[in-house]
Amino acid sequence: MTSLPRTVIYLKQDVTEPPFFKGGSVT
Repeated sequence: MTSLPRTVIYLKQDVTEPPFFKGGSVT
């Protein structure tokens, strides 16, 4: 997931879990 852009991860995680992207993608 580190290779993928934060935007893609944020969008994918946002659909599944909004709070998850905040703690995983941002960091």
